Amino acid sequence: MLISVKNLKSIFKVHPIGTLHVGAHKAEEAADYEKFEFTPVVWIEAQEDLIRDCRLNVKKFPEKNHKFFQGLIWNEDNILLDFHKANHSQSSSLFEFARHKKLYPEIESVAISRMRTITLAKLLPDNVEFDFINLDIQGSELQALQGLGERIRELKWIYVEVNKKEIYKGIPLVSDLDKFLKNYSFFRVVTKWVAGSGWGDALYMRSDIYFGLSKIQQIQIYFTKCFYLLNFKIVMRVFQKFFFEIKHSLK
Repeated sequence: MLISVKNLKSIFKVHPIGTLHVGAHKAEEAADYEKFEFTPVVWIEAQEDLIRDCRLNVKKFPEKNHKFFQGLIWNEDNILLDFHKANHSQSSSLFEFARHKKLYPEIESVAISRMRTITLAKLLPDNVEFDFINLDIQGSELQALQGLGERIRELKWIYVEVNKKEIYKGIPLVSDLDKFLKNYSFFRVVTKWVAGSGWGDALYMRSDIYFGLSKIQQIQIYFTKCFYLLNFKIVMRVFQKFFFEIKHSLK
């Protein structure tokens, strides 16, 4: 996560009654979820072998705080799709590599398997409560939200990996997410981009939750957003100055 769970709580005032984490991988965030009271957590992972790793990683925490479901999440049920498994399991996706190959040449697609899809609306039991969702499924985030159905109205905060370039072929871009979530009164509060990559993480907040914050809290969020936007430019200026000085010192 490019924006830490600690900052989600302290700066953006995320305090969920429960967390839905789609794209569990190995449940690396479990310790932070426990520490900052984002539990109980429902973890969803497409790769069955990773579910075993998840269970091991949360073994030291109360069992009631962590539940696991295996499923290839999409906006339609029971559709056979190709799942592209990568040698770095966190990069596995329903979509083929595009810009990803240039950014991370050491990561390769090593296998393709046909898998059946399932929507969040169908997979999740009715008694599971959550108002914060964390989505990291390599390009399928919009489809996952579409497949949540009316339960999207239970959400207050959406943390999601976003793309402004095609890291994977044919994936929805951040503008598509903005447009879809606007229909449910969500807006993008902050985005933290990975410099020069075309992808990052974003936090969407339901408008009534945001405007329910104090003015001081809203200002704090605004300045944090500005920092994330300006940070890369500042770093580039420092590097340009550094290389300019080195170049002239060698003359």
